[in-house]
Amino acid sequence: MASSSFFRRANNVYHSHQRFLVAIAIVSTGGGTLAYTTYADARSIVDDAPKKKVVVLGTGWAATSFVKNLKNSSYDVHIVSPRNYFAFAPLLPSVTCGTVEARSIVEPIRNIAKKKNVRVQFEEAECYKIDPVNKKVYCRSATNKIFEGKEEFNVDYDYLVVAMGARSNTFNTPGVEENCHFLKANRRVLSTDEWLRVEGTNDIYALGDCATIQQRKVMEDIEEIIKKDNTDTLNVKELKKVIKDISERYPQIEIYMKRRQFKDIVELIKNVKGNDEKQESTQIDIVTFKKALSEVDAQMKNLPATAQVAAQQGEYLADCFNRMKDCEQNPEGPLRTRKEGRHRFHPFRYKHLGQFAPLGGEQTAAQLPGDYVIHGHSTQWLWYSVYASKLVSWRTRMLVVGDWMRKFIFGRDSSRI
Repeated sequence: MASSSFFRRANNVYHSHQRFLVAIAIVSTGGGTLAYTTYADARSIVDDAPKKKVVVLGTGWAATSFVKNLKNSSYDVHIVSPRNYFAFAPLLPSVTCGTVEARSIVEPIRNIAKKKNVRVQFEEAECYKIDPVNKKVYCRSATNKIFEGKEEFNVDYDYLVVAMGARSNTFNTPGVEENCHFLKANRRVLSTDEWLRVEGTNDIYALGDCATIQQRKVMEDIEEIIKKDNTDTLNVKELKKVIKDISERYPQIEIYMKRRQFKDIVELIKNVKGNDEKQESTQIDIVTFKKALSEVDAQMKNLPATAQVAAQQGEYLADCFNRMKDCEQNPEGPLRTRKEGRHRFHPFRYKHLGQFAPLGGEQTAAQLPGDYVIHGHSTQWLWYSVYASKLVSWRTRMLVVGDWMRKFIFGRDSSRI
């Protein structure tokens, strides 16, 4: 009893005179404690330092990929979405037939957020208005919870990432929403440049199914490319110097040359000029350049509305945000066509990693990079391994693998509860 009373009194003294005792500890013990208190003060200074606020709309593939890969602690992230979870959509068919439990493919967004060294705040609401002039998003609570005494509220942002996906338009036709099963809408609402920035803005980005990348056409900029050195012509040597930047800015050129089996731009120009000149002094004027690239822009196609595209876009944008300060000082992108200098980042390029098509009977067909197609029972095990690796957490991986093992032992659960 006496010892417990002593510790209770000591605890009260510590909490009522904490600053005084810390000062005594610094004087009495010196460097070790001083280093500790200095670290604590430094940490508070870092936490109190002004941070750029990034507002993310949505919790789908693009948004989740962006948040997971964002590692720069100089950002303050606010997620706004009516769904407080991420659902692994490729396994939804397995849920409908009883192979996998619904909760096995769902990861709460707060579980993802709490593992980050970036401060992440989540609000379960839907955005109904964006004010790009005042940098505000206006939201409406998606639950009975009232945000600071209001059903509707607004959030300021420095950067806005729109990743809300797409929804089919019913044109207000009565009974459609209640009686129809919608396929994914392919119409994109927002147009972005190759850096996923919404056209006409500097701080709004759009990812996934809600956006379409508007790839610039070579024919629109061809005169600017030729006149970059204040001349009306380029020779082959000069063209070779800038062709890497041109191909990166306009990827349709590389696609066209591969299809026509041209080794390089020189062969393409030579095919147009109709001669065998290989001298690096050969002059190329605007007319010749236009004729050579007249069919190039026809190679452009919109990216498919798939999880693979959205995930790669989220990862790309997070990498840009992680390195934004460094790339502002040392731009790494291609040369600007109409301005001086380089772009800050390399443009987004989608890399197709293949796709699967279940055939039933524990068989799957797979189209791999390089248009290599395989199918059979062994491909089904490749399907298992790829999908398990793409799940967003070890928790969901263990749950899904457990469901697959249960299915092998006991069969599918076809009960309807």
